[in-house]
Amino acid sequence: MSNVRTDTPAFTALLASPLTRQNRAALEADCLRHFGAEHRGDIAALLDLLLEGEAAGAGKVHADGIDLLYREAILELAQSCPLQDGGAVAPAARRVQSIDRRYDFFYSRRDERAWSLLRFMNFLARGKIQPRRRLAIVTTIRNEGINLIEWIAHHRLLGVDDFIIYVNDNDDGSTELLELLAGHGLIQLIWNETAIGKDGTTNMFPIQAKCFGHASEFLIEARDFEWLLFLDLDEFLITKPVFETPAVERPLDDLFARLAALPRPAAAVAFNWKWFKSLCKYSRQPGLNFERFVYWSGNDHVKTIVRSDRCLSFRTSHIPDLPPRDIVLNGGLEPVEKPGYLIQHDYRYGQINHYFNKSFEEFVGKHLRVWGDRTFEDFFRLGGNRDLGPEERLPAAWLGRVHAEIAAIRGLPGIAEAAATVERGYTELLAAFDRQRGIEALFDQHLAAQ
Repeated sequence: MSNVRTDTPAFTALLASPLTRQNRAALEADCLRHFGAEHRGDIAALLDLLLEGEAAGAGKVHADGIDLLYREAILELAQSCPLQDGGAVAPAARRVQSIDRRYDFFYSRRDERAWSLLRFMNFLARGKIQPRRRLAIVTTIRNEGINLIEWIAHHRLLGVDDFIIYVNDNDDGSTELLELLAGHGLIQLIWNETAIGKDGTTNMFPIQAKCFGHASEFLIEARDFEWLLFLDLDEFLITKPVFETPAVERPLDDLFARLAALPRPAAAVAFNWKWFKSLCKYSRQPGLNFERFVYWSGNDHVKTIVRSDRCLSFRTSHIPDLPPRDIVLNGGLEPVEKPGYLIQHDYRYGQINHYFNKSFEEFVGKHLRVWGDRTFEDFFRLGGNRDLGPEERLPAAWLGRVHAEIAAIRGLPGIAEAAATVERGYTELLAAFDRQRGIEALFDQHLAAQ
């Protein structure tokens, strides 16, 4: 199928085409001009499906390779939330589902800037779904059960409406915990089957690219949210009211009120990391990450909140694919001239607390989750982990609320028992590694080398 470049004014205009019966003739003519007259029948059949509900011809639309997935997505969307000539709503979230190896392609084509007719039609169709909720976090995890409840508790208090969690071959005993959290309606759980290596020879980024790309281009439930935040479990979004008015409900409301008041709408907000150090602590200690680690260094890496209807795809861990000339704001809510994964840090209205290092024991656990090219030396080196740096503590009122929310989640049927299983699984993973390598000896070796 003919592909068109995404980085042109013509394609930007095409993306804004209204998918309505009234605009059908104009849209059909634009598609013929961009994708070629040889696709006349395919264009007509897809518009019949999306605007008239006539599915007979859509299944015959020419597709091969990746386009088979886009055709399948369009058919599913038309069936589960018919568009006809108005806005559609996403069906009730499927709390547990899975994706297979066919979607592994996202990483291999991460630099692609050409779209097929079917990919374009899928984007237009998804754009007709009217969000009913404000924000979901999308994440991908492996063996991170020990961090899960604290991360969910904090972000629920912040005002996050739901969590879309892709899971990759866990062996830390967290399967039951994840399924219970989904059953209680706290998360949407997606099991990810992949052929991408997880044996230490491949790092996590191909898997993350696959999951984030799937959420932004294929997952119908993601379109039920006006905004999506792509985040990891060692990252915590903090917004201004958490420091100034920690008792306020849903501090994120302040951020969205500020965005709504801007003269021009923004497609995304890129918040910088604050890299919190552990000062090379060896063992994991009780307490919240907020309480255990209070010294930080500035960092220009970003994580991004993006409007779901402006997100063309998300094939990195930092910044989405957006139409040309869409506005991206920094943490000061000012436009960024050249958006990228590195933006001069500005923490005025928000930040991402990044707890990458934690204790050495936890860092070993991170390595066991398959970092690939990450070495144990990074624990001592990255983020200036040996140096104090500035100190930042969250207000006691906020910490108290997070503790209470954790207790409430653990009080749900089965959660406390499943969390205890995760703790045992984490301990067993570390013990097995300790027998092979000697964790404390490894720590002493690298510490002496610094």
